[in-house]
Amino acid sequence: MPAARRVRLRGVHAGVDGHFTLLEFDDSEVRQHVYVESPAGNIFFIQKRRTVAEFRERFDRLQMEPLSPQESLTLIEKAAEEHER
Repeated sequence: MPAARRVRLRGVHAGVDGHFTLLEFDDSEVRQHVYVESPAGNIFFIQKRRTVAEFRERFDRLQMEPLSPQESLTLIEKAAEEHER
């Protein structure tokens, strides 16, 4: 049986709760909507302004989190090396 490994969490990914899509309509009373798919398979179509604003903030955070291609490659190589040990 392999030895237990420690895992460090540095924060929760803004999209950890599942997929979501922000929708904006020019010709609607409620301009912004969010379509949400939960990990359990539930689907929601939300128009409540405060909730849509929360998802807009999540989307903005996701835009800032990605690694560059080189940083991604370095991270993958490091993980592969650790896995081989």
